[in-house]
Amino acid sequence: MDPVYAANRFFTELQKVDGYEQMSVTEAAQRVQRSAYPEAYADHEAEGKAFASALTGHSPAALTCVLKRATAAGDPATVAAQLESSYPALETVAGDGSVAVAAAGPTGWAVAQWAVATADELQIESVDYAGLGWTRQDGGWQPTGRNTPNVQITLADRP
Repeated sequence: MDPVYAANRFFTELQKVDGYEQMSVTEAAQRVQRSAYPEAYADHEAEGKAFASALTGHSPAALTCVLKRATAAGDPATVAAQLESSYPALETVAGDGSVAVAAAGPTGWAVAQWAVATADELQIESVDYAGLGWTRQDGGWQPTGRNTPNVQITLADRP
């Protein structure tokens, strides 16, 4: 039920598998998970690679989604705590209705797309990074004209 724990545990076990770097994703996952349906991993491999690339920051502005209006006000302290759980080495500053994250390059994109991926749960209204912005109503990344050096996360102020 805890995705951070589950992912970390999976990768800890994966590192114990000799030669996993040369295996197909399906074969490596099966060595760790031991599924009764080992070929089921292959059905989702392309989507998994796309998500992994976006969430590690190697595919900038790749993760998008359109969300309905926020159902509650976002809490900067909650967002900062979740960020620190996922990215413990990054400096986060929780302000009034926003969170700024000191991150650049692929790490900045990883954080920005993490914010999009968690926007519904955390009541995130918009994300700005590297001259692009995402909003829950539009769902895609658009030029902002602002080349923000840090990831800026703006939260919903009310439903």
